[in-house]
Amino acid sequence: MFSLLLLLSILLSNYNVYGKLINDFNQLEINSCDLFKGNWVYDDDYPLYNSSICPFIEKQFDCLKNGRVDKDYLKYRWQPNECNLPRFDATEFQKKFKGKQMMFVGDSISLNQWQSLTCMLHAADPQAKYISKRIGGTSIFTFPKYNTSYLMYRNAFLVDIKTENNGARVLELDSLSSATQWKEMDVLIFDSWHWWLHTGRKQPWDFVQDVNSTYKDAPRLTLYEKALNTWAKWVDSEVDTTKTKIFFQRISPDHDNNLGISGSNRCQGVTQPLKSTIGVHEEELVLEKVLKGMDKSVYLLNITNLSQYRADGHPSVFGHGGHKDLDCTHWCLAGVVDTWNLLLNGKLMNDVNKLGMNDCDLFKGNWVYDDDYPLYDSSVCPFIEKQFNCLNNGRQYRDYLKYRWQPHGCNLPRFNATQFQLKLKGKRVMFVGDSLSVDQWQSLTCMLYAADPQAKYISKRNGSTSFFIFPKYNTSYLVSRNVFLVDIVKMKNGTQVLELDSLSAAAQWEEMDVLVFDTWHWWFHTGRKQPWGFVQDGNSTYKDANRVTLYEKALNTWAKWVDTKVDTTKTKIFFQGVSPDHDNCTGATRPSESTQGQHPGEIVLEKVLRRMNKSVHLLNVTKLSQYRVDGHPSVYGFGGHRYVDCTHWCIAGVADTWNGCDIYKGSWVLDESYSLYNTSTCPFIEPSFDCQKNGRLDKDYFKYRWQPVGCNLPRFNGTELVLKYKGKRIMFVGDSLGQNQWVSFACMLHVSLPQAKYSMDKIGKIYTFTLLEYNIWLLFLGNPLIVDTVTQKGSRVLKIDSISSGNIWKQMDVLVFNTWHWWDRKGKKQTWNVIQEGNITYKDMDRMELYKKGLNTWAKWADSNLNSTKTRIFFQGVSPDHEGCKGKTGPAQSPGKIHPGEIELEKVLKTMSKLFVRLINITRLSQYRSDGHQSIYSNSMDCIHWCLPGVPDAWNQLLYHFLIS
Repeated sequence: MFSLLLLLSILLSNYNVYGKLINDFNQLEINSCDLFKGNWVYDDDYPLYNSSICPFIEKQFDCLKNGRVDKDYLKYRWQPNECNLPRFDATEFQKKFKGKQMMFVGDSISLNQWQSLTCMLHAADPQAKYISKRIGGTSIFTFPKYNTSYLMYRNAFLVDIKTENNGARVLELDSLSSATQWKEMDVLIFDSWHWWLHTGRKQPWDFVQDVNSTYKDAPRLTLYEKALNTWAKWVDSEVDTTKTKIFFQRISPDHDNNLGISGSNRCQGVTQPLKSTIGVHEEELVLEKVLKGMDKSVYLLNITNLSQYRADGHPSVFGHGGHKDLDCTHWCLAGVVDTWNLLLNGKLMNDVNKLGMNDCDLFKGNWVYDDDYPLYDSSVCPFIEKQFNCLNNGRQYRDYLKYRWQPHGCNLPRFNATQFQLKLKGKRVMFVGDSLSVDQWQSLTCMLYAADPQAKYISKRNGSTSFFIFPKYNTSYLVSRNVFLVDIVKMKNGTQVLELDSLSAAAQWEEMDVLVFDTWHWWFHTGRKQPWGFVQDGNSTYKDANRVTLYEKALNTWAKWVDTKVDTTKTKIFFQGVSPDHDNCTGATRPSESTQGQHPGEIVLEKVLRRMNKSVHLLNVTKLSQYRVDGHPSVYGFGGHRYVDCTHWCIAGVADTWNGCDIYKGSWVLDESYSLYNTSTCPFIEPSFDCQKNGRLDKDYFKYRWQPVGCNLPRFNGTELVLKYKGKRIMFVGDSLGQNQWVSFACMLHVSLPQAKYSMDKIGKIYTFTLLEYNIWLLFLGNPLIVDTVTQKGSRVLKIDSISSGNIWKQMDVLVFNTWHWWDRKGKKQTWNVIQEGNITYKDMDRMELYKKGLNTWAKWADSNLNSTKTRIFFQGVSPDHEGCKGKTGPAQSPGKIHPGEIELEKVLKTMSKLFVRLINITRLSQYRSDGHQSIYSNSMDCIHWCLPGVPDAWNQLLYHFLIS
């Protein structure tokens, strides 16, 4: 049952992200992508600091000072595939951690990272006093201004090394005497690996002590794992992770001469990132294995793969030892390690701003008895397959239904079927796999049906695919039986061939909004249960092979398909961890006290997912399900006593546990409490926008309110807004539709605070509405194309790659941009005679291409000049015009086609690498409102601009929603 509740949690979280309902300003949508999958991009704005203004960098890391001439290694920025890392804001970082202590614990790689962080902080405020001191093995860097301390504790093995009376140095694998000091910290970042491989004179111990055994040496991976287990046991028993955040830095790679570079001597002479990496190392798998076995939450700072590309980032001959001691282990500062701290910053800032479910590991916890369970009565779910319906098959003891999964440190949300259906309205969810996928699919459909048993449903099967549809919500839940994911093909001679590199069913998968995959159990069927006679792998055909090897090859085929064919911004992909079977489940009536260790299938699956470029959520059901030997059908399954089933799960039961709102999807509803203001209460409505004053008699057009499906927009509260934005400047930049919205916003503010003194001014192209008491400025800058139009030698020139008005934008706290309508004007209404791009001049070009070029110029300028931690930036979606708006008195039934300008705008915003820009997607909701235009109640027939009060008020309610979030 946990996997389903987890699936719900992640689905609701992600749909809230895509529905723009989470606080974008603080969370930056980090949770919706894998920060560690991406590539290095050249960025002229890097490095984040100049090492010359950081006087305390140790000599071994200061490559420029040591004579390094090439500087491109400083210029590369890590770009995750599906999101942006937040730019480092040292002031915000210091304020968030005011009064706190952060400690790095490990070897000289930890020292490398600690020095990087202190440099990033010092360079942002070089006048701020700092105190740097060392006490024994601990270095302490303190900023008195913020009362923040950043410590570095040198302990390369984490466990102790003690010197005996006879002078012998003993590595004590089961002792952590330093841990007392660690417990006092608010954040801990651990690291250990490189010193475990030292031998000879560099080895700092003579003997190893492991509990009561003492020996000279052992395989180093074995020693490493034992030490990590000692550390993990200490964390689980001694650390309160609700107070202390714990990170473990994954292995920092060194670069030997296995770089794939002709003539390369290790890292010497390498000046740019490598094209590929060298895969996963055994020590990484050991670390991950230990972390997975822990009860407490530890965040793995997964820097290995991204750092493997950066052979150019090491000191090489520009380190402590020069040409005598080539250093391909540590990293130059500034450099690669700064990116590790950006990743640390991203996680820390997210945890500070978003406490709750993301603050804990949902898969670590225990089963607790709960009288409120099960979530439904299987007797009211008429479509449960016989093999899963244990109560119907005679099971008497019912405690197996009563256990609820309880993660450590947080709670899973209670299943809310209505919320789930509303979030997925119009969507299709498909489970793909074996009968355990059928198990989970039936669990989900039962949970949904039991919540609304009067709702009509359609259940049908077409070939190997079963459909369950709720017409009320237009939601479809499918299960496709494909036990290997890859194909089994029947040859002409009747032989069944398992084709490891073929996925013919994938075309159907690509049509889904959510995919949940599963495969494992059928890979081990032999004899009559094995559904294939031969295996085809590329051009090779064979009778059989190691089944785990075959499983991994098939997963790699599936992973390649996801990486090349699936747009994970549109289709959410989950892979269910291996569902464990139990050798003997007969008579079990309650959860086990312990689990069976890490499952081999789980290890392979995680290995494949780790190598993928696209984000796939692992529903890690394995360990928590290992406790539930009591949850199987046992003798109460399809085969009864003749076939004891310790593989599948009873429904209701464990499988139930395996299993927000889009504000732009909704409808216009008539609301008699609208409008928010009128012409008598807002004296400065532009005459062209004042349809009532211009003779319009019907009034319903201003009584419609936008109602999202499944949630409500907050009612505009001007008092709340001005208190939050006191002393701030909010500027609208664009064409007359931006002015339309600006006037609407000014009216909404004025009516909320009618007694507040205000001023209304116009200087040049800038209109300013100021609430004097609150010192809040609401500005409009007329700039219909955003890029420059200038007069040269009597000719009007559109400079498609130039923005000269940007300096005033930089002074704003909130910016709302819009542009579209002027790009399509021709003849007398066209505002330019020629187009200039660089040194090339055109008479004209395709207007959509021109619009795109203008947007890209803006995006490039904004990425380079604006800081979204200081300025909140919005781009208004395209405001639609309507060819025939005369006489319209109510919203249309459908919005019509997607606007081409909307498509191009979204594409450009997605390419922005540094800046977070919120798209206020008003296009589709405004397409319904042909009745909202000025029509004949203006100087001329106008189906472009909008009456006030009216539709732009809804745009401002959306803006208000984001501003107060």
